[in-house]
Amino acid sequence: MNQQKLKKIYLLMMFLLIIISIVINVINFQYKEIIDIIILLIFALDSFYTLWKTDNKRDYLKHHFLDFIA
Repeated sequence: MNQQKLKKIYLLMMFLLIIISIVINVINFQYKEIIDIIILLIFALDSFYTLWKTDNKRDYLKHHFLDFIA
């Protein structure tokens, strides 16, 4: 697969995680806390991984500081 296709799949997966989180919190689902923690860990790991892989960490933090505050 080429880089562009992988990026689209990645963005689609992140979008689906957001939708799943919203739907689970709206309905009264038995395991919503566990699923929310798993989704939170996925987003946190993604943020720290991209910070680790970037060349200019100061610019990355300047433009993505809300990712780490949230």
